[in-house]
Amino acid sequence: FFIGRLLDAIDKEGLKNTTFVYFASDHGGSVQAYRGNARLGGWNGIYKGGKGMRGLERGTRVPGIVRWPGALPADIVISEPTSLMDVFPTVVQLAGGVVPQDRVIDGRILLPLLQGTARHSEHEFMFHYCGAVLHAVRWHQKDS
Repeated sequence: FFIGRLLDAIDKEGLKNTTFVYFASDHGGSVQAYRGNARLGGWNGIYKGGKGMRGLERGTRVPGIVRWPGALPADIVISEPTSLMDVFPTVVQLAGGVVPQDRVIDGRILLPLLQGTARHSEHEFMFHYCGAVLHAVRWHQKDS
């Protein structure tokens, strides 16, 4: 509902083709909430677990939905591993800025994937931490 209202406002102002929109959810539905026998939490499809469930697939896998009709092809599905950390360097580049070089930035620029000019993510490894504890690692062999 609210995403639709936001997109409608962007369209109404004539900004549709010049506005990069990135939507993501918050680490899967909470499947642990119960009241009596009634399950109050969300549904995470075929993936085990959910929000706060210690590194299970649905606790770390979230959708990323992008809209930018003036610059990106529509109806593309990217199965490569990406991260919300990728939004920062992507938006910095789109704004004409420079990503700081005096610190480690774990994000990668998403545009080559989104534009279809790259087949694979620049991420070779994806890590999921809960506090200081490593809960999940995903390895993606380069050029495979």
